[in-house]
Amino acid sequence: MRKRAIWGVGAVVVMSVLATALVLGTVPDQSGVIHGCYDKKTGLLRVIDSAGAVCTSKETALPWSQIGPQGAPGAAGAQGEPGSPGATGETGAQGAAGPQGPAGGARAITINGSVNGLGALTACPVDYHMASMWEIREPSALRYEPTGYLFPNIDQGDGPPGDFAAWVRTGTSRNSLAGWQTPPNCRMWTSAATGDFGALAKLVSEWNPQPSGLGVPRTYSVPASAWVIVEEPCDQPHPVWCVKD
Repeated sequence: MRKRAIWGVGAVVVMSVLATALVLGTVPDQSGVIHGCYDKKTGLLRVIDSAGAVCTSKETALPWSQIGPQGAPGAAGAQGEPGSPGATGETGAQGAAGPQGPAGGARAITINGSVNGLGALTACPVDYHMASMWEIREPSALRYEPTGYLFPNIDQGDGPPGDFAAWVRTGTSRNSLAGWQTPPNCRMWTSAATGDFGALAKLVSEWNPQPSGLGVPRTYSVPASAWVIVEEPCDQPHPVWCVKD
């Protein structure tokens, strides 16, 4: 009889240990939640393995988590001290030299088109406009930029061609005014009529030799004014003096 009691106590202890191991191995569950059952009558709370046990009808399920809810963000920390300046980087390699720019001070000039007075204002290339006489008065301040227009003069160098007439604006605001002669501007370059006149400007290229003896080099006189202005009927086609915008 005593042997049966000892064996019974031993079995209870072993089963208790096994049950505890099972509980410890599955509590909390994989989500970190601990499941409990609260006895409504006695107020006792027991922990269960949710994978294989449930609360009875006399108990209320009471789960809780080992990890509490996330707290509110803390206040911003104070501004940190400025960092020390970084080391100076190495000087980069020198870039390649760019192309040579145009000569300073000289304004580009060209001749373009072959139009009557009505088309003079729109005959210049892109970025150019029809020149006023006062824009091209000083030839030494001009740099000639040739276009597709060909000239018989091949001795002009970098300057505009001499003795070549082209339409030019007069620099006046008058079209016709009582007491004044009508300026030659083809009625502000709106006319191609035979009875209206426009201004053609050309650089003087007349070399007038002075008398000298046989075999003696001659000297030449150059006119005081480099430009000659002539009138031309507005229906006649001519090129246009154009200056860079």
